[in-house]
Amino acid sequence: MGFSARSAQLLSAPPFVCGPILAVCVGMFSDRMNLRGPFLVACATFSMIGFIIAYTTSTPGPGYAGAVVAVCGAFPLIPLALVWSGINSGGIVKRGVVLALVSGMSNLGKYVSLLFCRDEGVYGTLKHRWIVYLLSAATFLHGPRYCDGLPGYGVCAGLSS
Repeated sequence: MGFSARSAQLLSAPPFVCGPILAVCVGMFSDRMNLRGPFLVACATFSMIGFIIAYTTSTPGPGYAGAVVAVCGAFPLIPLALVWSGINSGGIVKRGVVLALVSGMSNLGKYVSLLFCRDEGVYGTLKHRWIVYLLSAATFLHGPRYCDGLPGYGVCAGLSS
């Protein structure tokens, strides 16, 4: 991409500094408000926007900004999903199994993406599309649960008044 090794190493640091900071902040706010779903939807949407930016550009500047946005949105997703699934499962054994399943599924994603996109080159367009599809599915699966107080919800959900 035209960067020296030192510049490339320095440019890899900000996403991995901003992501954990945002994960801690989102975790604190979701704990304070005692809500997990809206924060999951917001983080998945934020990450999806970053992947769309990275997918639609071929220049390094906007691609880097998209990568930073995608990482900052993706980092809080796993801790929020772990906490939410741990809270919603009853019993010690059941909670342990659920937490192991959520953790295993989150780690399985990287191996699935490696199998999908082995021969795609640097940009990995199929991988970006799959990630955007999965993030939008997560957003639409969690979104309707928490927007019942919004105006027009009955029309969107098919509820009759």
